[in-house]
Amino acid sequence: MRKVAAIAVTEFVNTVRSRGFLLALMLTPVFIGASAVVQIVIKERVDTEDRRFAVFDPSGGLYPAIAAAAEGRALSGGARAPRFVPERARDGEPTAAAAELSKRVRSRELFAFVMIDPGIVEGRQGAGFSYHTQTQAYLDLPLWLKGVLDEAVRSARVAGERIDKAAFARATKPAPMRRLGLVELGPDGAPRAAAPASRAGDFVVPAAAMFLLFLLVFMSVPMLLHSVIEEKQMRIWEVLVASVSPFQLLMGKLLGNTLVSLSVSFFYLGGAVAMAERFGVGDQVPPQLIAWFLVFQLLALLIYGSMFSAIGAACSELRDAQSLMTPAMFLLIVPMFGWVAILRAPTGGFAMALSLFPPATPMLMLLRLAIPPGPAPWELALAIALTVGFSWLCVWTAGKIFRVGILAQGQTPTLARLVEWVLAK
Repeated sequence: MRKVAAIAVTEFVNTVRSRGFLLALMLTPVFIGASAVVQIVIKERVDTEDRRFAVFDPSGGLYPAIAAAAEGRALSGGARAPRFVPERARDGEPTAAAAELSKRVRSRELFAFVMIDPGIVEGRQGAGFSYHTQTQAYLDLPLWLKGVLDEAVRSARVAGERIDKAAFARATKPAPMRRLGLVELGPDGAPRAAAPASRAGDFVVPAAAMFLLFLLVFMSVPMLLHSVIEEKQMRIWEVLVASVSPFQLLMGKLLGNTLVSLSVSFFYLGGAVAMAERFGVGDQVPPQLIAWFLVFQLLALLIYGSMFSAIGAACSELRDAQSLMTPAMFLLIVPMFGWVAILRAPTGGFAMALSLFPPATPMLMLLRLAIPPGPAPWELALAIALTVGFSWLCVWTAGKIFRVGILAQGQTPTLARLVEWVLAK
């Protein structure tokens, strides 16, 4: 054990003292912050070009409402929002009018046009309106038009039925819904008012915790693979195996890489908690979540670190490792495929089954822990037991491959050959 600790400490010290590690540690949050700033700047500097569109309205009763709504939007939208500029299309046969308006859209004289069917106010079967443009990806205009026309048609129908508009507005006014948590009892047994639901606590914190764990593992294990291949190419292993066993070398490097990743996580977690306090959502990051984060990070690093160490030991060059890295990377990325479904239904059968799949457990069980009410205690205990067992299996398998692979030269490894190394006595 003393030799393993010595290798781990040496690996840790050499890594954290390197300039590349310090630069990556400091620049990663800078890049993340810069990307967030860029997104905000891009969002604020939206295209403010006017969106001119034509309205074909045979009845003539709906266009005034669209024009009034566009004028009101221009007055309240400010300089950053593009103006919607409507014009009334000439009356005529609908098909010919649509062809003429399409020609104007192609020549960029118009951005879009709307065809309102006759009988829409009367509620004729199938009567509605159609939106035509070459730029279907731009959704602001059609969504705005849908709301304006719905309101205009509703108002026209109310007027046609001679219903009092104020009474109709009161009768159809939607009731507000408040999203609250559960009622808690105070120390004196009296019920306390339920606290409002928090979007940060329900969505942002769970997703951020899972993606931070994924990022730390994704950054650490390829670095371990490169280190093993580089030292194998320099034939350092051939000297070290005279003093320590291959398994001790594996565990030393694995634990050293784990210490490096845990050190980075303390830096990032501290920054994340400080930002949460800065924005007034620090109470949404419970201390037990941070503790579970470190536990699952340790298990994930043992699983994937041993996989990538074994791949590095089996390969003499980095290009030989590409084919073997694909299955390992697939196991690492698999949890990202199901996290949205788990976020929506964290207590469902799909969430439970996927979070009990050991390669995915560290990320997905951490996600479920961050979403109230969290998994059942037996689920958490079973997840820990399965992941610990799988981690031990990965380390044992990696040790068997490491024992043969570090001294093997000039051989292109295959999955069949790796299985032979594992089964060899």
